[in-house]
Amino acid sequence: MSSVTSRAIGAVVGGFIADAAGLPIHWVYNQDDLNAIVAKHDKPEFIPEGHCPFYKLPTGSLSGFADQGCALLQSLVESKGLDLDNYKSSLVTRFGPGSGYDIDRSGEKPVLGPWLNGSLKQFLANHEEKKAKTGADSADVDSLSKVGPLVALYAGDPKLMSYVESTVRVTQDNDIAVKYAQAGAKLLEDYILNGPNPDAVQKLTGQVDADAKAEIEAVIAVKGEPHQEVAKKFGLGCGMPANFNNAIHCILNGSDDFAASVRFGLASGGDNCGRLSFVGSCFGAQGGFESLPADWIAKTTEGAKIKALAEELVKMRK
Repeated sequence: MSSVTSRAIGAVVGGFIADAAGLPIHWVYNQDDLNAIVAKHDKPEFIPEGHCPFYKLPTGSLSGFADQGCALLQSLVESKGLDLDNYKSSLVTRFGPGSGYDIDRSGEKPVLGPWLNGSLKQFLANHEEKKAKTGADSADVDSLSKVGPLVALYAGDPKLMSYVESTVRVTQDNDIAVKYAQAGAKLLEDYILNGPNPDAVQKLTGQVDADAKAEIEAVIAVKGEPHQEVAKKFGLGCGMPANFNNAIHCILNGSDDFAASVRFGLASGGDNCGRLSFVGSCFGAQGGFESLPADWIAKTTEGAKIKALAEELVKMRK
């Protein structure tokens, strides 16, 4: 079995490459249209032409969800640990004035450039106004999508859950966003510390509150149903718990084949990227860095940089 170090690096890199793989078909809500697009290619990942109806980026780019994780990863390495002020500065650098996200989106869609998620818009406005609380009242899956770097560094640390909460509230001052990010962080922590475990999701039901437990149990009850149908049933949008549920269903149906496992979530429709960062982190943690497809890393524009940062991050583990 892979080492904790390998699993921690796999969790970080796996999340980013999964997001990049699914970006060309991000936010395609009509599953019939999505299936027609995917049918034209040998594999659904890294499709050469972008089909997102809202924005268009070169294949290999990261979505706004994974870019939040990138800002966190960069900050953790620079600060040698969690420093919320530095994290805020990292977010402003990546998403704020003068960044690649600083573009006009008022015209026809898809816009040529990245999409700025709602919670980030509110964060930037609150930060500019120097408000003490910078987070938006948003229960979207952004919070879950960026836990990978934080868990990779702090898995096993009793302060991890408090770190997750304080990090999430920087951009999403919302209890649901925090709750499901913490639930996801507990699952990912288990995979990093202990490796693959078919009972890990069931174990998670004993570590969360009654509402989250009911959501997870509802997912377990439909484990054997086709993932695309389940995703539509729970809801294809960005909100939680729906997108958390979709991520958990994908994880339940995965195997030791990273690419094959991620493809469930990648081609499910709607906000695939919102769940792919977390899904990729969980599969990367289960198999370790050696389980990640080298061609996926190569096809991710920032793949080499992310790998290097992940290695620096994991060296800081105590």
